[in-house]
Amino acid sequence: MNRSHVLVTGGAGFIGSHLVERLLRDGKNVTVIDDCSTGSLENLAAARAHSGLRVIAAKVSECAELPDLAASAESIYHLAAAVGVELVMNSCLQTIKTNLTETQRILDAAKPGLCLARTDGPLRNSPGFRA
Repeated sequence: MNRSHVLVTGGAGFIGSHLVERLLRDGKNVTVIDDCSTGSLENLAAARAHSGLRVIAAKVSECAELPDLAASAESIYHLAAAVGVELVMNSCLQTIKTNLTETQRILDAAKPGLCLARTDGPLRNSPGFRA
């Protein structure tokens, strides 16, 4: 069986790990890139033994394989981000720079036709958020 390849950045986070489990159940090969700065490999415990899973412990911007992985991916789910109310409030500018840099690297590496969708739900639902 020839399974499709999917790239998930931030796949060791809460949302990312659940997405990875679903993609594997759907028969996809999944590569996760995550530096575990806010996620944890423990979140992938249920999927770690799956033969279709590959985990690369790195920041997206420092992953040497990113261009090849992105070019060969059927789809890319970009969930990697510096998150958390305390981090965002205490290091606003650095958080924005980090998130922009990582997203730019994904966009540069992705093949044409990519649709990038993000959620600002965690920030929008945080106390003190003003749109």
